[in-house]
Amino acid sequence: MRKLVLVTGIFLLLFLLNLNVSSKSDGALKIGMMTDITTLYPWGEISLETNAVLGTIYETLIRLSKTGTDLEPCLAEKFEPSSDYKTWTFHLRKNVRFHDGSILNADAVVASLSYHRVFENKIKKIDDATVLFTLDKANVYFPVTLTAGYYAIASLATIKCYKANCKPVVIHGTGPFIYQQWNPNKEIVVSANQNYWGTKPLVKDVIFIPFQSDNELVQALKNQTIHLSLSVSPGFIEAIRELPQITFRSIPTLSIGFLSMNTIKAPFRSIKVRQAISYAINKNELIKKYFFGGKTGLAARTFLPSPMFESSAKSIEEEYNPGKAKTLLREAGFPDGFETTLMPPAVRRPYFPDPIHIAEDIKKNLAKINIKVKIVHAKSWQDFLNHMHDGTFDMMLYGWVADTTDPSDMLSALLTTSSINAFNSARWSNKKFDSLIEMTRSQKDLAARNQLYHEAEIEFQKEMPFVPLFNPLQIIVWNEKVKGFIPHPVNKLYLQYLSWGTNK
Repeated sequence: MRKLVLVTGIFLLLFLLNLNVSSKSDGALKIGMMTDITTLYPWGEISLETNAVLGTIYETLIRLSKTGTDLEPCLAEKFEPSSDYKTWTFHLRKNVRFHDGSILNADAVVASLSYHRVFENKIKKIDDATVLFTLDKANVYFPVTLTAGYYAIASLATIKCYKANCKPVVIHGTGPFIYQQWNPNKEIVVSANQNYWGTKPLVKDVIFIPFQSDNELVQALKNQTIHLSLSVSPGFIEAIRELPQITFRSIPTLSIGFLSMNTIKAPFRSIKVRQAISYAINKNELIKKYFFGGKTGLAARTFLPSPMFESSAKSIEEEYNPGKAKTLLREAGFPDGFETTLMPPAVRRPYFPDPIHIAEDIKKNLAKINIKVKIVHAKSWQDFLNHMHDGTFDMMLYGWVADTTDPSDMLSALLTTSSINAFNSARWSNKKFDSLIEMTRSQKDLAARNQLYHEAEIEFQKEMPFVPLFNPLQIIVWNEKVKGFIPHPVNKLYLQYLSWGTNK
């Protein structure tokens, strides 16, 4: 039976108890990351690591609960939609201050969110404590979208600094931690906000440390120079198991890794070429090799992670067919194949734990159908993203870690026309697909919404703008002295609830 597995309760709001705990932990809590952050502002390129850091500094109007995917108030105490779900009124929490001492008000909210193209001229101040969103089309799930970290609220001074590209930076949110310093590729330091409106942090300082390799990260866990990591590559599970005082857990994530083809360039303008490449890749072999024998990931069948959506696509076994791939290439006018390039990400990602070697194995798969691939290496993560945004590539390995629990948010970012030059790496434009995703936003009935996703899936499978490869599990590791940590299905870090070491 087809059904949509939505992982959020839209209208069930849970109010967080304000537990004013004054005790602190000895020493800083240190968190290891797979790569450095990309920005200190919520309007920049938000990666998994960047989102984790900025989530301690800035806050959104609505947030997900600390243990799951229910919605709860954050900077907005309540909200009301109009009967047609085109306008939404949000009432701000009172007596909340930014880190510079300024008061949270509607001016800061409007200024922060107006920087996003989707909200330009769509949000206005009603009074100091009230803002109104006027959407072009109905959106029943709008509060879920607002839980994304890049819709966080910054102080007016921070916004002014961002506009002027000032140095030194001015970074002020309302969050439980205050920004102190960023030494690129070394550390980011935040300290407890003792004037925080909610639960006061138990640790005085948190230090985020990027690592160039998993070997270094695991060694740091062993030496207790870091105490928690949101992601470790599957190949290091055995090493982690041997570490004393270390706990690790693999949890399902709303994440996908895929092979994206630049659909505006030859030969990838041809649907048959794209379908041929899909049939040529042995996903099961890759999953077994790079995801701990298949125990920390699944071969992806479609455009959404399996916890979000029950696909009707072919089985993985049916999807691997080199013979059919060769036939499709002949029909597309490439009986002898062609030459092309493939760009892997410059850093490890949860959905690509070993991007260089994964790219090499895909190259071998495609060689069997006479597609000769040259691996092209990006200079950095930012360089890789620049190539994606500019479309200066043939094929690339890209992926997504969900920012919200709404499937339409992910699909809009990855595959709609409006996201070309942003996160639509395939640069694919399909008007029917765009329309279907837009229709899901106004559909309150889950069965009807699910049917729209299946119709969108048909369009995707028919044209195959990217090849879904992996739905990884997230491997989270922490020292047993870190108390209060609960892995979150959408990678949220609520560090104000954690203690490290022995409380005084």
